[in-house]
Amino acid sequence: MGYTKTYTRINWENEPSVATPINETNLNAMDYSLNMVDTACQNLDTNKAEQSDLLQCVKGVTYNTTTGEFEFTWQNGTTLNVDLNIEKIPVSFSMDANGVITMTTSDGSTYTADVGALIKTYTFVDGSTIDFTVTTDGSGNKTITAEVIDGSITGAKLQPNYLADVTTQATIATNAKNAAQGYSEDAEAWAVGERGGATVPSTDPTYENNSKFYAGKAKDNYDEIIAYLNDVTFTVDFTTGHLTYASSRPFGFEIDNTTGHLKWEVA
Repeated sequence: MGYTKTYTRINWENEPSVATPINETNLNAMDYSLNMVDTACQNLDTNKAEQSDLLQCVKGVTYNTTTGEFEFTWQNGTTLNVDLNIEKIPVSFSMDANGVITMTTSDGSTYTADVGALIKTYTFVDGSTIDFTVTTDGSGNKTITAEVIDGSITGAKLQPNYLADVTTQATIATNAKNAAQGYSEDAEAWAVGERGGATVPSTDPTYENNSKFYAGKAKDNYDEIIAYLNDVTFTVDFTTGHLTYASSRPFGFEIDNTTGHLKWEVA
């Protein structure tokens, strides 16, 4: 921020001129300006930089393009050299077949790094349980596959409760099988009066109380009805108009007065 001028000269004139009288206005103008100058000097003294501080400021910087060094010079005459070691900047790299990288700097120094030592070698060994296979694709990428050998898992490799769980499930399956077997035999008994091919005893609730038994009873009744029908003979006496029948078994007859039909049944 620049300095702002505040005072304007009066340009005093001698007698007999009355243009610049020594009066309140002109004297106060000088008084005001003197006060402003005094205040500005006070501010300048307060805000000025100390000589000791200025001597710590950098006066100049030089750079040596050959050595790569900077030289800093302070106001007090002291200097500081900073070496960037540009001669140590790598200018070339090479790597041999064993993975050893050689770095050459601009000053001809060489440094080596064995990259191959950083890459660990992993060996996958086939065992009695796991079989490893290594395949290589067209880009040289290797894929390692692990496969469990058939029949190689033993009880020792299973979690402790596995066998107990299997035994429990086997028991549940056996019970379910036995229940199913029982249901199957019940179905057989209710159907034909047999269990496992053997006739059920009289103490069995399906004894003479099954489908086969009642089918036989129905057949017997059918056969008896057919026998009745085959045993009866009807004859009409055209002189008297009587209907007579001949049979060794008794029959009951009934006339339906609504339809006039003759109904009969085995008595």
